[in-house]
Amino acid sequence: MVFVGFCAEWCGSCRSFAPVFRGQREAWTLCSARSTPKTEPALAAAARITSIRL
Repeated sequence: MVFVGFCAEWCGSCRSFAPVFRGQREAWTLCSARSTPKTEPALAAAARITSIRL
């Protein structure tokens, strides 16, 4: 299973979710990555990410 978490440095919800993301990655056999729509716009577009909520 591959899990990609899209986040933004300024996003409070993203920062709050980071420990959960790390915990699940360690608890399960996951291939995981974090990305931002700003640095990887093609990947965000392919995943249909249109915004990051505040």
